[in-house]
Amino acid sequence: MFCVLLPFGLAPSAGLWTPILCAIVAYTFFGLDALGDELAAPFGSGENALPLSAVATTVEINVSEQLGLGELPANPAPRNYVLS
Repeated sequence: MFCVLLPFGLAPSAGLWTPILCAIVAYTFFGLDALGDELAAPFGSGENALPLSAVATTVEINVSEQLGLGELPANPAPRNYVLS
């Protein structure tokens, strides 16, 4: 609603710059909305998700070394530049 009404409030003072300023404000709001959607689900399996299985494997390796257990799991390695 704000982005729809912004040009009417901005037009008297901004003049011909109104469309450019409204586009910048709308781009900022839509970018923040997309960022919020991405941050709302950090435990998924996408590229920007937290690598929980890699963290759990690293903890398992460290605990196994401290306890002196024989066989250790393999270190987690990224696939296609994504650590999962």
